Amino acid sequence: MNEEQQETSEKQEETTSPDRENEILGQESSDRNTQVIAAMSYVIFFLPFLIENKKNSFTLYHANQGLLVLLTALGVNVIGTFIPFFGWFVILPLGNIFVFILVIMGILTALKGEKKELPFIGGFSLLSEK
Repeated sequence: MNEEQQETSEKQEETTSPDRENEILGQESSDRNTQVIAAMSYVIFFLPFLIENKKNSFTLYHANQGLLVLLTALGVNVIGTFIPFFGWFVILPLGNIFVFILVIMGILTALKGEKKELPFIGGFSLLSEK
C-alpha cells in the first residue's frame, strides 16, 4: 500500500511540476490574447488579418462584427451630414451614440470570450470563414 501511495504522489508531483504550470499558464494567456485581439478588432477590424490570426473563428467573428460597426458608423455619418438640420442635430448625435454603444458591447463580449451578435447589425456576415 505504501508503494502505491508513493507512486500516486509522484504522479501528482509530475502533473504540477513548474514546466506543467508554465504550459497551463501559456495556454490561458493564449486564450486571453485571442480575446484581446478580438476586442481590438472593434477598433481596427482588420487586425486579426495582420497578426497571423486569420484562421481563428473567434477573432474572425469579431472582426466581422467590427466591420459591420464601421460600415454603420460610415452610413450614419454620411446620411447625417447630407440632411440639413435634422441630420446634423438628430441623426449624427444619436447615431454616433448608438455606434459607440455597439463598440462597447462588442468589446465586452469579446473580452468575455463569447460570440454574441450585436443588436440590429449582428445578423449580417461580410467576412467568410474558410
